[in-house]
Amino acid sequence: GSLRRENGGWVSDNMGAITVPPTIQALLAARLDRLTPSERATLERAAVIGTLFHRGALNELSDDVELGSLTAKQLVQPAPSSFPEDEAFRFRHVLIRDAAYQSVPKATRADLHERYAAWLRRAIGERTAEFEEIIGYHLEQSVRHREQLGPTTERTRALAVQAGELLGAAGRRAFSRDDMPAAIKLLDRAIALLTDQRSARLELLRELSSASWAVGELARAESLLDGLLEAATAVGDRRIEWYALLEREIRRNMTDPNPTGEDLQGVAEGAIRVFEELGDSVGLARAWRSLAWAPRCRGHFAIAEDAVERALHYSRLAGDSQEEARSVDVLCSTLLYGPTPAGEAIRRCRELMERAGENRLMEASIATSLAGFLGME
Repeated sequence: GSLRRENGGWVSDNMGAITVPPTIQALLAARLDRLTPSERATLERAAVIGTLFHRGALNELSDDVELGSLTAKQLVQPAPSSFPEDEAFRFRHVLIRDAAYQSVPKATRADLHERYAAWLRRAIGERTAEFEEIIGYHLEQSVRHREQLGPTTERTRALAVQAGELLGAAGRRAFSRDDMPAAIKLLDRAIALLTDQRSARLELLRELSSASWAVGELARAESLLDGLLEAATAVGDRRIEWYALLEREIRRNMTDPNPTGEDLQGVAEGAIRVFEELGDSVGLARAWRSLAWAPRCRGHFAIAEDAVERALHYSRLAGDSQEEARSVDVLCSTLLYGPTPAGEAIRRCRELMERAGENRLMEASIATSLAGFLGME
């Protein structure tokens, strides 16, 4: 099977963690020692880029690129290119790449990671969203190597902000498509980099808490939420403060064996006032969706339907597909158990289905209730 690095060891697709024998390490080091200076420099710079690399990037990082001889020596091989009119190559084995990378001094690694990130930004043009995680990773590595070499400088802090913003954006994108494991990893790394960026860090902490809750890491989710509320209150960020207050009451009702929704209703009403004042459509969508909880608990589904229709309106106004999916989920179950006639509800569900597009969560929520209505008919 293929090999990958994990927690300092090597992991195969079909076996547990293994240790690379010293004889293999020595063999790889000996092969690298037999390379010419230009061949070795090319291989080391390729290793900084990754297992797959492009000639254009190497030309940016090295004055004397030797790929023909490295291919002949079976250290690298041609690969499909991600960029028009540029050749791509890959290491023939990940162990070769790792050995080459380890031979590069940390100061050089830091510089090369930063330079490669700059080249990649230029090469991708407007396709930034596709490469945020990769660019963020290389800037992150540059920061970590610089931190190991001496006191943190303004340059290092600036790179950390860039890396944190990119990884945070990638994490939020993963969160929006409900890929919570990826979101947690990316948001964790972004938060660790944005130590001095209060507003951006608070926003990422909020999403990290929600992602942790979604995968069942309840203790961590609550700890993050408590810290978020304390930090937002301390800096006077009313928006984040009310997001945290609202989320805390939502979670309490979800874990309460006998929920009434009364406390949540009071917090949701307060949140609506604050978010209206701030003009926050996403906050209003969440608050109105939360306001539907109490009447649903009491069986007042018509009242709940009005609240969640407002939530759906604000989620669409904000262009937040995840919040829209959650509003649709609550709306469909409210229609199913409420007084709406089956025929009218079927028409509403089919209207919603036309908007679902590729959102599988929304599609599943609608289909579940639609099945119930068709059964009624």
